[in-house]
Amino acid sequence: MASFNAVGLEEAERAILANAESAKRAIDPMLRAGAKVLIAAHKRNLKAMLGTRSGTLAESPGESKIGETTSGRMISVYPQGKQPHGSPGKKKGGNVRNAQVGFTLEHGAKKTRNLTEVRWMETANDAARDAVSEAMLEEWERQQYG
Repeated sequence: MASFNAVGLEEAERAILANAESAKRAIDPMLRAGAKVLIAAHKRNLKAMLGTRSGTLAESPGESKIGETTSGRMISVYPQGKQPHGSPGKKKGGNVRNAQVGFTLEHGAKKTRNLTEVRWMETANDAARDAVSEAMLEEWERQQYG
């Protein structure tokens, strides 16, 4: 068995810990920067695929609050708010969430409504992948280097 004694690592340890704290502070702004780009992509894609039929759905994508998971911090981007009309058979008043409408468009409802899917979110996510990464990297550099 070997043993050694290292002297002078205290400065390196402080630098590593300072970098870790700096990285923690940069995470939330990075997530928001990526979400902003993805929201714009979702809105563009909804308008392009649905045109005038998009109604309030096209303007509804937004970000959730930043949350904590077992693997780290996260933010969700999905349609926010409610439709201005009610569900069929129910009174008017916006009791249909835009997230539900977006999910139904994304995945379809073949069994109940004979609606085929319109992969608006998947195509927007794929198209925006590089731009989201770039926005997050730019924010990281802004947080680290000013």
